[in-house]
Amino acid sequence: MAFYLLHNYMDFIRYKDAFNMYKNFIKIKKFIDDNKNKEEILSSIESKKYNDRTSMYISSLSSKDLCNNIINIRNFKYSLYYYFNEYPESILEVIKFIELDMDSQCNRFKDADNFADIANYILENNLSTFEVREKAAELLNHIAFYINRFHAQRLVESLIKRGIEPMLEEILIEH
Repeated sequence: MAFYLLHNYMDFIRYKDAFNMYKNFIKIKKFIDDNKNKEEILSSIESKKYNDRTSMYISSLSSKDLCNNIINIRNFKYSLYYYFNEYPESILEVIKFIELDMDSQCNRFKDADNFADIANYILENNLSTFEVREKAAELLNHIAFYINRFHAQRLVESLIKRGIEPMLEEILIEH
């Protein structure tokens, strides 16, 4: 997600050359890695206060760190909702990061519930492109029927009851 960090946060600034872009990336990365800044950002996330620093932090996470934050940081999923609304072009990358490491990072069955909520949020709000919603439906189906989480199964039932695109409904009900 580091590319999105520069691309989104710097609001499409054009750099003279790759070296200047790299210097700015290092400066942003150093800011994120500073424990004091990280603690402040995580504290604001837990308090449901989101801003550009929150987005910058999310953009800097590896797939493993993203999944760990989703599991372990209270209210982190809400910061992702904020991020999705600010940077809708980044949703697909977030979903792909989740797919990469979710199963390996979930130590308890209930760890998957926040991931189900994130996929449900994308589907409920009809976010982004069909490809993004398709990936979210696949993720929700995986949690509901492979991991066998009743919470996710109830989310699937609710989406179908309310009405969802037929192709997405097929993905959701496949076992």
